[in-house]
Amino acid sequence: MDEGEFMRRIWIALACAGVAAQPAHGELQQGQITFRCNAAPGHFSMMEVVQAPDQQELSGFLQAETMYGNAKWAPSAQVRIADIDSGSWVGVRLLTTVQKKRVITKDASMRLSFASKDQDRPSSDHIVGPVELGKRLAFKIVVRDEDIVLEIAGIQHSMKLKLGARRKIELICSTGNFSFIDVLAQ
Repeated sequence: MDEGEFMRRIWIALACAGVAAQPAHGELQQGQITFRCNAAPGHFSMMEVVQAPDQQELSGFLQAETMYGNAKWAPSAQVRIADIDSGSWVGVRLLTTVQKKRVITKDASMRLSFASKDQDRPSSDHIVGPVELGKRLAFKIVVRDEDIVLEIAGIQHSMKLKLGARRKIELICSTGNFSFIDVLAQ
């Protein structure tokens, strides 16, 4: 097990135990975490935390910091709430393309979208627009029965999707460095 995998498991254990990580700003709240997601070109990294049955909201900040070029994988980051049993999920996504063998840390933009997947159907995106690399984006996902409200960077999108009672939070990045900051389930 490499150091990155070891640290990811520590974070999951802390999150499951209800221990809070240091917040990037504001007051510390129980269960709040920050995940620095670093994935080499062509690879991904992910943190999963089982969501308590009474938690209906997920909020925090998402920030893209570095993007790598790769012939097959695009730099991306996702914040999702997923149904453990059906595989359905809903969330927000950052995605872009980078020319092969390039490293980008500034002067670039990513496509921001609301994304969902309903069981065995392909995932779908509702594109919001471009966002600058390095900009910290506030997000919020609210799930109440089949009514879902997604918000990122002050833009809201409502939809209907049935997620079961057993859910998990997924923080995912690929082919770049992304930060999931002050993430809190309530």
